Amino acid sequence: MRDVAFTSLQAAKARPRQVSSARLGPSAPRHNAAWRAVTIRRYRLADRTAVRRICCDNGCLGAPIDPVVADREIFAAIFLDPYIDYRPDWAIVAEIDGEVVGYLVAAVDGGFAICQVREGFRVFMKLLLRLLRKRGNLPPQDRRFLRWLLTRSWRERPRRPKTPAHMHFSIEDGYRGRYIAQRLWREFERRCAEAGIRHYFGEVMTAEPDQVTQVYGRYGLSVFDRRRSTMLDGVEARPVWTLCFEK
Repeated sequence: MRDVAFTSLQAAKARPRQVSSARLGPSAPRHNAAWRAVTIRRYRLADRTAVRRICCDNGCLGAPIDPVVADREIFAAIFLDPYIDYRPDWAIVAEIDGEVVGYLVAAVDGGFAICQVREGFRVFMKLLLRLLRKRGNLPPQDRRFLRWLLTRSWRERPRRPKTPAHMHFSIEDGYRGRYIAQRLWREFERRCAEAGIRHYFGEVMTAEPDQVTQVYGRYGLSVFDRRRSTMLDGVEARPVWTLCFEK
C-alpha cells in the first residue's frame, strides 16, 4: 500500500499464549523463488544506515520524506532511532543478496516512551537552535515540521490502548508485494508468543483510511481510534489520517 506512511504496532503483555501466524493471512508458497531469496534475521549495528534510509524513503505515504523534512537525520531520529538505540534486541531485518530491504523494530517496556520523548525534545531543540542561528533561514518544510511538532503533533495522535510495547516496520519500494512484511510480522508474533505478549495494536498514517481499514481487517485488526493529521499538509492534497488499529 503506497499510501501508508508508516506502520507501528504496540503489544500488551499477558500470560504466555501461542499467537497463531495464520492470522496474518495466506503466505507465499515456500518453493517460490522470491520467498527463498529473502532472509529474515536479527538487526545488527552495521544495518543502522540502511534501516534509517528505508525509514526516510517511506516516510511520506510510502514515498521519500524530503518534501516534509529536508533534514533526514531529524526524521530518522524521531521515528526510528529510539527503537534501535533503546531495544536493538527486538529489531529484525529482511535481507536479499546481502542488502537490507525492510525492517521491523520494537520496544517492549515502558522505558521506551521516556527514550522517545527525550529524543523528540533533542530534535526540537536542534531545529530551534538552527532556526535562531540562521535567523529564520531554514528550509520551509523544516519550519513547517518544527511548527507541527510543537503545536499539533501531540494533539493529532489517536487514542491508544494503554500498553508499554511498540513496533514499527517498513519495506523498501521495489520490494513490496513479496510477502516480506508478512514474514517480518509473523516473526514478530512468534517472538511475542515467546515473551507472553497477548495483544497488540498499531498506527498507520494514510490518505485512504477506508481501504487501509479493509486490508488490515483481513488480518484481524479493527480500528480503535482515528485522527486527522496535518503533518503532510502542503505536500499531500488529500486529507491524511492516523489510524490506530487493535488486535
